[in-house]
Amino acid sequence: MITNFFEWSFKCSRRYKSYRNVLIFSFFLNIFLNPLFIWGYGFVPAFGIGGLAIATVISQSIGTFYLAYKINSCKLRKYLYIRCFIPKLDMLRGIVFSSITNNVQHVIYRCWYI
Repeated sequence: MITNFFEWSFKCSRRYKSYRNVLIFSFFLNIFLNPLFIWGYGFVPAFGIGGLAIATVISQSIGTFYLAYKINSCKLRKYLYIRCFIPKLDMLRGIVFSSITNNVQHVIYRCWYI
């Protein structure tokens, strides 16, 4: 979720390169770490299939920390306030209402064809 926030921060400021580079780096890091954590090597024990999750968490965490560093070192920093992270209830109410009405319509359409 934090990575998505960083992604949209870069997209809104039209800085696509940083996020693209993080995606590519995380992809290759994950490919490298997967066999390392599945079968183990040296001091790294073999985790089996759980190694996939560990490798993914590590590669995504490194990417997220890098994106946080990039946002902290660019002009976007001056636009980030704590109040930006507080949910706006009127917006959430509108989203929930529209999704409920959409789901009700979907159920009605499905029941119509039964």
